[in-house]
Amino acid sequence: MLGTNVVSIVLAGLVALPAAAQDTTKVALTTDKPVYKAGVSGNVLIRFKSVGPAVVKLKHANSWRIYNAAGTKLIFAGSAIPIPIPLSLGQEKVWTWNKKDCSGKFVKPGSYLVRVDFLNPAGQLMSRSRRIALTPTGTLAGSSMFPLSEGNEWVFSPTDNSDPITTRVISKKGQSYLVKNFLDANRWVQKSDRTLLTSLQPSGPLKPLFLFGWGYGSRFFIDVAGMWKMWVEVGSTNETVVTPAGTFLNCYRLDVEYPFFSLVGQGYKSFYFAPGVGLVQYVAFSASDDEDTTYRLHHAKIRALDGKVYRIGQR
Repeated sequence: MLGTNVVSIVLAGLVALPAAAQDTTKVALTTDKPVYKAGVSGNVLIRFKSVGPAVVKLKHANSWRIYNAAGTKLIFAGSAIPIPIPLSLGQEKVWTWNKKDCSGKFVKPGSYLVRVDFLNPAGQLMSRSRRIALTPTGTLAGSSMFPLSEGNEWVFSPTDNSDPITTRVISKKGQSYLVKNFLDANRWVQKSDRTLLTSLQPSGPLKPLFLFGWGYGSRFFIDVAGMWKMWVEVGSTNETVVTPAGTFLNCYRLDVEYPFFSLVGQGYKSFYFAPGVGLVQYVAFSASDDEDTTYRLHHAKIRALDGKVYRIGQR
């Protein structure tokens, strides 16, 4: 699932450039949140930072734009004198968007693309972008810690620079959903009250994987389809988690006390869940080298309470 170094993907907001400029230019484009409430006052905070080592230049003072989710329709652009503005190593430029279009009207609920144009040291025009969601409630799937809807997708980037992990809800049978590539396996998943139940077979016995809504310090013994067993403890109910997809507040963290290895030789240390989004980060280690790898959410596609599908995170 996704992490914090710059590879060919974004980590902690960092984005690798095309091959021609990759060795000389790195930049970070972030927003203060991944999800906002549509149709009300309040700004989207946009930050663009030169990570270095080379100096980049903004096209002008308002080099940011807002597009529709596909990036094909301009929604808002600020005016400025077209004079390039250099950004030295570590320098940051901050803008705010009031969630209105060029005519001054609040935009409708939907996914939007924040894009910043800049010049690399060779004078080539570059751009970086990320998606944010504006929903009627300011949340995606309410307070759900694991939204289950066909098509929901979470893409994670690991800190060991290995390939991204994509977890996707691909089908439904009865009350169970088939979730592809979910913690080492394709699992049939079902929610019951505050418990996420799983099985490796559509008609197999469901066993508890995660328990939600419990207080700090609560402990549980989990047995998942005979694959691995573990004691878990609620390590936090209000954790702040920073990922490439955005900063998530009030996250629910489960810590593994006595990890057992899965069939693929990977153990787990902690899981972080954001209300309305689901699993946004987890920490694993390998039986072969006993080193931790953190998987941070890079981008996601979630069906919200209004029935619409929204996208957040790096494009």
